[in-house]
Amino acid sequence: MIEVKRITKQYGNTTVLEECSLTVEKGEIYALVGVNGAGKTTLQKLAAGFLEPTSGRVYVHGMPAWENKEEIQRYLGSLIEVPVFYEHLTAEENLNLHLEYMGVQADVGKILGTVGLEGIGSKPVSAFSLGMRQRLAIARALLHRPEILILDEPFNGLDPVAADEMKRVLMKSAGDGMTILISSHILGDIAQMADTVGIIAGGKIQKEFSMKEYREKEAGEFEREVLQIMKGGTI
Repeated sequence: MIEVKRITKQYGNTTVLEECSLTVEKGEIYALVGVNGAGKTTLQKLAAGFLEPTSGRVYVHGMPAWENKEEIQRYLGSLIEVPVFYEHLTAEENLNLHLEYMGVQADVGKILGTVGLEGIGSKPVSAFSLGMRQRLAIARALLHRPEILILDEPFNGLDPVAADEMKRVLMKSAGDGMTILISSHILGDIAQMADTVGIIAGGKIQKEFSMKEYREKEAGEFEREVLQIMKGGTI
């Protein structure tokens, strides 16, 4: 569903990604892990068609992402960096505007309930806490029932209960066939929910972990190996 082929992305004289490749299969949760500035957000923006690569190609649903950046939004739901809403409008009004933009219909009340915002859809977003905004952003990403979900640090601002609820929502979505590319600093959450984890360092994926294999190993081994790679070591 997402194929990144030898992507390089430069900003002026700074190279953020260099010859980076990865593949995310249908129904898979692929997690990107790396230190701040490693290129996770840039890679997700490229996958969503929001950035043009300096070289290399990204394919989404079989189409070159940048060249088809508007068309692929039909298949994509995304939360990348800080979510932006119309502050004076309610949660329901913001979601209805998104549906109008996408040209589809959906049950706004149902999706608000899915992310734990039931009963407050008529509240203006300006009165929302950070955690409520994050829930609303996830609701917007899921609203048009996309085939692919791209989420950049989706658990930011969520308390442990809310984060656990969101993990369950995402795992169910993947179980229903949705493809998810996610980044997170919380290794424990990633270890529980991801099928594959890619460690990004030095501008490329240095190692991929099959989490089915690591869940059967000694507790903590995954975290130890990930941290060693992130610090510049090798396994």
